[in-house]
Amino acid sequence: MLETNERGQFRDFLMNQEKQLHSYGWVDEKDGVARIPIERAMELIVQRGLPVYPQGNADAKTKTAMASKAPAPSAGKGKSSVQ
Repeated sequence: MLETNERGQFRDFLMNQEKQLHSYGWVDEKDGVARIPIERAMELIVQRGLPVYPQGNADAKTKTAMASKAPAPSAGKGKSSVQ
């Protein structure tokens, strides 16, 4: 496909990326997977730290997958069930 307005398309792409980085929304509503603003995600990491699993622990992937199935906040309310 021929690009007729490269700058405009790139600007729109970047604006969409910024919007996703700074807003709540569904990644997969059916499975209850939502995104949260990057600033909130960084605050949570500072508060809780990152999960640490023993090296070679095959069960770590299962735990991470189960955590991603947790209920997610409503996209329009701006609140998170993660505190």
